Amino acid sequence: MKEKIRMVIVLVLTGALSAAFLSLVSAATAGRIAYNQEVKLKRSLLDVFGVSYTEATILDVFERNILSEPYKEMSIYKYVPQGSGGVQGVAFPVRGAGFWGPISGILALESDLVTIRGIKILEHSETPGLGGRIAEPEFQGRFSGKSVQGNFEIVAYAKAKDESQVDAITGATETSKALERILKNNIARFYELVEDKHITVK
Repeated sequence: MKEKIRMVIVLVLTGALSAAFLSLVSAATAGRIAYNQEVKLKRSLLDVFGVSYTEATILDVFERNILSEPYKEMSIYKYVPQGSGGVQGVAFPVRGAGFWGPISGILALESDLVTIRGIKILEHSETPGLGGRIAEPEFQGRFSGKSVQGNFEIVAYAKAKDESQVDAITGATETSKALERILKNNIARFYELVEDKHITVK
């Protein structure tokens, strides 16, 4: 009986010490994790706008070129290069259900709010080598210059025929169509907020 009690006490103490250690580690690394997430977001925004930077200048270049406006409905990022005289592009988060799990990223439009300037996938759970290719620069580059109006779609088994079509990833039709739905839903939401004047882009 005493042996069982001793075992329970040891287990409780071990669990308590482990929990305390993990709490300390979490507290000690929270700031660094938050900072890394901030840098990742700012790097991605500079990428979708096509702004040059080095790892040492990310924060400075972002500060000089990007205006961040966190609205309740949706965060908006405006590309306003120094001396440009106005907004040269607008970016906003896109997120939704992929084929295997959530997909999140950033979509940037030109100042006409119609032409895609760039896209960046930040998180996904798609199959490596297939759907996971949505995060590759080659695929993301297919969106640049495309129009989000008209019959915007990611087409499979056929080459994109006009400015509103993007070639899908071969062998990953479901992921491609899921990304199409995510983009359409978020673009529609963005337009609604602009039309209702919840968000200004000038």
